[in-house]
Amino acid sequence: MDNNTQKIIFVQNQFSIILLGWGLISILMGATLFYFNNDFIRGIGTQFLAWGLVNSLIGIFVILRKSQQNSKKLA
Repeated sequence: MDNNTQKIIFVQNQFSIILLGWGLISILMGATLFYFNNDFIRGIGTQFLAWGLVNSLIGIFVILRKSQQNSKKLA
């Protein structure tokens, strides 16, 4: 594997960790906003929850795919 490929994989891993953190924070914010009495704020909270779930799933998918590739290299 050449140096450029290693750099791309490193950046991809960093982005997936950041995206997972972003998603978890969005889920936390959405859950917090969901308990307000204002319907507009609750709608924003619902949107935060939905996008947080999507972002977290993408981040988890990349991390799991990377761990599967590493386990195949060890076998």
